[in-house]
Amino acid sequence: MSSPLFFSGGRMRPALMSLGLAALGWSAAGHVLADSGSGLRAQAIDPYAASPSGDVAPGTPGASPSGGRTGLRSSSGTPSTDTSGAGSSSAGAWAPGSSRTSIGLNLGQSKFDAACDPGFACNDGDTYAAINVRNMVTPMMGGEIGLVHMGRMARGGGNTWASGLNFSLVAQTPALLGGSGGAGGLSAFGKVGGLWGRTHTNLAAGSTLASGTQTGFGLSLGAGLSWDFSQRTSAVLEWDRYWFHFAGGQDPVSTASIGLQWRY
Repeated sequence: MSSPLFFSGGRMRPALMSLGLAALGWSAAGHVLADSGSGLRAQAIDPYAASPSGDVAPGTPGASPSGGRTGLRSSSGTPSTDTSGAGSSSAGAWAPGSSRTSIGLNLGQSKFDAACDPGFACNDGDTYAAINVRNMVTPMMGGEIGLVHMGRMARGGGNTWASGLNFSLVAQTPALLGGSGGAGGLSAFGKVGGLWGRTHTNLAAGSTLASGTQTGFGLSLGAGLSWDFSQRTSAVLEWDRYWFHFAGGQDPVSTASIGLQWRY
């Protein structure tokens, strides 16, 4: 007696025959691929394995959105971090972020050594101001360029002004207190350079002094203390001496100032 499973309405036998033919075809195809020598191999896919270039395909677990190496796992199964090439290049001495270049502002008192006229009142001091840019090519050596203004000196019934553009080489000691270059470090520095200065003198009638405008180059010297109270900001206490050409001769102007420097 035949089973009703194969003859019920004539529907099941064609379906089973189709499944059998499909199984035979899949087996035959597998044998052909195995014997063809095409080099195809069935491989288990490791979702955390890196490509030959070291990147993980986007969309796989542990891959970054761009397919980078973020989240790669080592053979032990623990996450690993790729640091190859990161931070290998250092910023140049003048590049922003190098912390070797600073902008400074100094305010203080100036004292003119130019001669006074005995017949007139003489006031040889005024407000001193300077703005400068300093770059330390190494932690101990660098250069500075700055605009300096000495104010004015009252003499001969008139006034004498002086200002200039200063260029200096700077030498700085390692931190004397507060660690080696960290926040709170106290260091000393010295400067030597040249000044292109301009002066103007006007006098009252009867003064025996020379008047007029003078320009020229002169020597500049400086020294000071620097206190780093943060990674980017320092306070300075500074003494400087500049030699200007005045009508009647070359004389120095001395300054004492305090200032702030911001490194970037």
